[in-house]
Amino acid sequence: MFHSSSTPVNGSATEATHHQSTETAFKGNGVPPKPHVPRRDPVSGLVDQWHSQPTTVRVIHVGAGATGLCTAYKMRNKLQHYELVCYEKNDSIGGTWFENTYPGCACDVPAHVYTYTFLPNPKWSSYYAYSPEILEYFQKFYHDQNLEEFVKLKHKVLGAKWHEDKGQWEVEIEHGGCTFTDWCHILMNGSGLLNRWRWPDIKGLHLFKGPLMHSAHWDASIDYSGKRVAVLGTGSSSIQIVPQVQKAAQKVDCFLRSPTWIAPPMPRVPVETPTPEHPIPEEIPNPLVQQYFYKEHEIKHLEDNPEHHLKYRKQIEFAINRGFSIFYKGTEASRMAESYMRSEMIKRLGNHAELIEKLIPSWPVGCRRLTPGDGYLEALIQPNMECHFNEIECIDETGLSTSDGHHHEVDIIICATGFDMAWIPHFKLIGVNGIDIKKAWSPVPQSYLGIAAPGFPNYWVMNGPRGNLGNGTVLPCFEVQIEYVIEAAKKMQTERIRAMDVRADVTEKLNEYVDKWMETSVFSGKCRSWYKNNTVDGKVMCWGGSSIHYLKTLKTPRWEHYNIRYLGDDPWGFLGNGRIKAEVEDDFEGMTSYIRNSDHPWELH
Repeated sequence: MFHSSSTPVNGSATEATHHQSTETAFKGNGVPPKPHVPRRDPVSGLVDQWHSQPTTVRVIHVGAGATGLCTAYKMRNKLQHYELVCYEKNDSIGGTWFENTYPGCACDVPAHVYTYTFLPNPKWSSYYAYSPEILEYFQKFYHDQNLEEFVKLKHKVLGAKWHEDKGQWEVEIEHGGCTFTDWCHILMNGSGLLNRWRWPDIKGLHLFKGPLMHSAHWDASIDYSGKRVAVLGTGSSSIQIVPQVQKAAQKVDCFLRSPTWIAPPMPRVPVETPTPEHPIPEEIPNPLVQQYFYKEHEIKHLEDNPEHHLKYRKQIEFAINRGFSIFYKGTEASRMAESYMRSEMIKRLGNHAELIEKLIPSWPVGCRRLTPGDGYLEALIQPNMECHFNEIECIDETGLSTSDGHHHEVDIIICATGFDMAWIPHFKLIGVNGIDIKKAWSPVPQSYLGIAAPGFPNYWVMNGPRGNLGNGTVLPCFEVQIEYVIEAAKKMQTERIRAMDVRADVTEKLNEYVDKWMETSVFSGKCRSWYKNNTVDGKVMCWGGSSIHYLKTLKTPRWEHYNIRYLGDDPWGFLGNGRIKAEVEDDFEGMTSYIRNSDHPWELH
């Protein structure tokens, strides 16, 4: 909404002497309007304001994906006296759903609960939505809510440095080949953990003369039909890509470094509708297919009956939350899940002895995130597929050489090998006393509730390490995290707070709890997982509990967990000149709200 500046916004520890109206439009001179920070009376020394009069707070949000758009929406509805800009590196909003366009790309959470909780979409075409339709949902929200004013596309955040004396972040941004500086009181990082894709570390990878693609940087112009294709990886993107490529390619060589559980079809929640006037004969469902495409009358029923649609969404969410029991190590639910998935994988692999031995894990179900795998196992046993479990030693101009001495000539290489999971932000971040977050978070992140970090005041990350990464639906968590930041912003505004720095001792105690809980969970099993920075024995960076356990924990902010520093080092400055807003505005109801006929809550403003 407001443009950037090379000048810090007013509101430093020395206090401003400037009065301005809030949320005034940018004047076009390269400097944003200075925020309202009342001055002190030169005689009395009191702050010239009413009790808890809010200051203007400036917010920079990194990214314009699901969290950036939701931040813009919720701040406009829940926050006053603020400035917000979302810097997005791409030329479109949408985040991961704009970037990931590989064939078969879909969400592993049912579509009707992969929405903002307040904005259902009855028109989803399938039970699990594909990337283009999800992107369309966010783009529609972006335009319908007129959020364009808050977003700067093709602006990449390069780094941020905390200035204690000003209580602000100095943020460096690149745009059009040039860099400039912006300033903010609150820095929100919504760029996502799975944001920076990486090539596999294989000798000679870039010597290959044919098309070399990464699943997160897909080139749709490359035609793989009738070609010899190599696919590297066994993660979620590979599981979705392989069935699509197998149908068209002459031959597919799958290089599988590690075993993985492939989620079998789970019971779908059906749409309960009246029988249509001219019913279409029901197809007999394929028990091996998890995907389902909604019938026209089902979509219309959900669209015409919002209360029924709400119940349908709740039924899906209930089923997901109820299934959390499988994530507890050694329980009956965990054993039953493993037994069921093992038998289903054996059946779907057609009793292929080598694949059963090498693809089915020995570690527990849920140690890595489960991915629906429609057609994946079936594709692996097709005549034009060959699976390789030996290490790739090198790549040359024509193909790949494995440790068993074989060379595999291919026309195209697809790397579905994941992301750089270093946990630290994808930009340089310097906190209190010049500490670099790379050093502060070495060897493991010291993260508070997946959103804050000691030594990095007024910095909140959306679903960072120790956030809700391992189970459930993520968008409700984003919303609660955003609302948490909004409450922090309100507290800063009304109490004249310069810095909110989460305490290291509280963070350490929290992480002790999470570590103890992990010992009870399958997340700590002996699998290689991005939860553990792609290691087998690393510290698990998921939340210690279910997704709704996380929501309940975060929904009530515990400000006593923060070290708080105030403008002018005065924790009582917000008391102002001894009057409240209602007195200044001569508001009858405002000055008498506590006089009432029953014992109900009252407030003074």
